[in-house]
Amino acid sequence: MAGTQDVTVEEVARTAGVSASTVSRVFNSNPDIADETAAMVRSVAARLGYRRVTLRGRPAAWKTQRTNTIAFLVPDVHQEALRTVLMGRILEGIESSLRAQRLSLMLAGLSANRQLPACLEPPCVDGLIVRMVGLGASLSRLERQLPDLPRVWVLEPPAPPAKGDLVHVDNDAVARLALTHFLEVGCRAVAVWNPLPQHPAARARASAFCKVASASAVDTTVHAGRGGLARLAQGLRSARKPVGLFVPIGDEQVDALYHLLERLTLRTGRDVLVVACDNDLARAAALDPQGSSIDIRGEEIGKAATELLVWHLANPHEPARRVLVEPRLVAHKGDRVGGH
Repeated sequence: MAGTQDVTVEEVARTAGVSASTVSRVFNSNPDIADETAAMVRSVAARLGYRRVTLRGRPAAWKTQRTNTIAFLVPDVHQEALRTVLMGRILEGIESSLRAQRLSLMLAGLSANRQLPACLEPPCVDGLIVRMVGLGASLSRLERQLPDLPRVWVLEPPAPPAKGDLVHVDNDAVARLALTHFLEVGCRAVAVWNPLPQHPAARARASAFCKVASASAVDTTVHAGRGGLARLAQGLRSARKPVGLFVPIGDEQVDALYHLLERLTLRTGRDVLVVACDNDLARAAALDPQGSSIDIRGEEIGKAATELLVWHLANPHEPARRVLVEPRLVAHKGDRVGGH
């Protein structure tokens, strides 16, 4: 086939059986690409007559120029990834920070087979903010696919990423806030119900709470999953004094808890003092009776991720950083042990 600009990266990728991002990284001489893969891609490109042409007429040395656009990469822009209050709050923080710095945002999602969209290839964007959930062992595969751009991971990825900055909520501070509230209202016995024991954030917060509670001589029992509700109910029935109840991941999970308390005829804020990590504070405030919430401040997480990425764009040779965002307690003033 004669050399022509009509042969695209996507055609080369399809013929070679790799992703478009892999083809681009081969021609950007990315060291993460195996030699055999690079040789195969270049052979296919030569056979098809592919001739590399940079987008928008830019030279291959795209790193020296800026598009003033940041990509926010999520698992799937059409499905559950953007249907949570937390994701909406993170996105709001990212957008507000970018607007203040006159930068643009591109929202990108993985395809059904976990392939990256072509819009992430340089020189379309300057850097990435990545929020990946539910990837498990495929995180390392995703990292191999990502273009060689500065990146910031928000919240807990399923495993430590090989490259990039991280922005987390301070889960130890979540635990301290919850315990402090229980102690301030006179509660010395606390149950922990972790409705999603496989969720990394919920697991980390439950573990952190048990640690600080033990150091303060607070009697703590842990119940996990939907099956843990039955054991929790048994413990609440037999309790001779009001108990605290810490829920490390709340929102719709708290609905099931409130139904349980109603069946047990236990009064929230009197018999049981609930502190849940809620992202939807309006929903939490509408509960009757109302419990207390710990807000992990999704907007601040988004802002911190954006500021960290912009800083690293200006300081590309600095080592990776990890930023912890402080949570805040939204206490229900009616919480009192025994109604006093």
